[in-house]
Amino acid sequence: PPPRRVFLIEGSSQMYRAYHAIRALTGPDGQIAMIGDCDDGRLLIPSGYPGWDRTDYRYLLAIGTALFSRTDMKGVAGDSYTHLFWVLGQKGVERFDLISGERSVPGVTVLKDGGICVIRGEEQGDFAVMRTGTLVPYAPTGHLHNDALSVEIWIGGESVTIDPGMISYTSNPRARDEFRSTLAHATVSLDGAEQHMFISDVPFGLELQTRVELLEHWSDESKFLVKAQANWQNGGIH
Repeated sequence: PPPRRVFLIEGSSQMYRAYHAIRALTGPDGQIAMIGDCDDGRLLIPSGYPGWDRTDYRYLLAIGTALFSRTDMKGVAGDSYTHLFWVLGQKGVERFDLISGERSVPGVTVLKDGGICVIRGEEQGDFAVMRTGTLVPYAPTGHLHNDALSVEIWIGGESVTIDPGMISYTSNPRARDEFRSTLAHATVSLDGAEQHMFISDVPFGLELQTRVELLEHWSDESKFLVKAQANWQNGGIH
């Protein structure tokens, strides 16, 4: 007999954690914050190639809805049927349709390994993404930006601050460093200095000089708090 399709995957799985992170990072406009270089490489593009929106991950949330029965994913995914059908078939579409779509729960979501905290307010248009960590020891730094303690803020569905993302890799090194710089992000520069040192003539080079740590986070019915600290090499603290 043909193998049975398995849709519900245990919550401890790596795939579940990946989908959970995507849902947390999806803003009021349905887009993902452009943190770092935003590498948009994909193994398979079953629909919309080559004009797919690089910051719209809602097609994945449709698949995640069917896989994990997450009503908050359904509330964002909308009618993203094409990719869902190609990945999970008609049974996946049917399961998706059976799940009710609900608003996301307000509060603070901590993506510790990625060094990111997300605050989602009582109103669905109130949203913030904060960079509260640095890379793990010995991890590559090539796609890292000087964005420690930067914050992307949405109020009432309108953007107040955004992450600028990246304009190019190697075709324009000067523009690349400008978009990676501390001053390009909604954070603090001490005396005009960079948080991490660019390496001359090395487009993906970065010498880590600022250590970031998440100090505290909590939320209740009406208040949300994220407290983090950036320790600069020159002794400054933000």
